[in-house]
Amino acid sequence: MLGLLLSAEEPMDAESIAEALAVSRASVSTNLRLLVGMGLATKAPSPGSRRDRYDVASDAWERAIVQRIDGFSRLATIIEDRYARGDESVPTAVDDKLGTMLAWITLEKTSQERALAEWRAGDTPIARKRGRP
Repeated sequence: MLGLLLSAEEPMDAESIAEALAVSRASVSTNLRLLVGMGLATKAPSPGSRRDRYDVASDAWERAIVQRIDGFSRLATIIEDRYARGDESVPTAVDDKLGTMLAWITLEKTSQERALAEWRAGDTPIARKRGRP
């Protein structure tokens, strides 16, 4: 659905989305609520129409990166809290898995933070292609 909104020249109403994707109107409504709730889509003004129309949010990609960073942070906190408790009853194999997971989370979070800084600075491949810093 997000791909359809991305490729649409104008905001779309739920009925048009359902027809284009050959899915139920209920499914479209559910997924639109999710996309709007995540900040990836927005209701677009439609003067003279009683139907809500939807478009990709102007800051969708920044929000997506921020949500990933937040998710990694929450997961890291859970694992770090477990280490802070010093629970000796956790088997070594589980402890090793959690340590590996924490290392991966740290790497991914750092990568996403770097991506967010580049995004905010406008330092993306498409911006460079268009001659912007």
